[in-house]
Amino acid sequence: MNTIIIIVVVALALFLLFRMMKLILRLVLVFLIAAVAYLTNPAPEKHQEAMHRKADQQDVRVSNKNIQVKDYKVFSLTNINEKKDTHCVGIGAFTKVWIFGQLKP
Repeated sequence: MNTIIIIVVVALALFLLFRMMKLILRLVLVFLIAAVAYLTNPAPEKHQEAMHRKADQQDVRVSNKNIQVKDYKVFSLTNINEKKDTHCVGIGAFTKVWIFGQLKP
């Protein structure tokens, strides 16, 4: 009888340990992804370069003073000021900057 109780207790302990390890592994994975995103967030200059490349492709003139970058530490947004309107035209993460949509001339 004691042997059965010991086996059940050990099995229960291993089961709980396995479930806890899955949780810990998930938390470590999320932390690692966030740390890599933080360390590889592109600089504002990369946003400006990407914006100028996109503007050249669409034959639109854009000055650096019209480009704003909002840094959220793990990603960043590229905004453009057009007259009284400011809207998001790109996103930067993991050393890359993607500009989307059409720019207004």
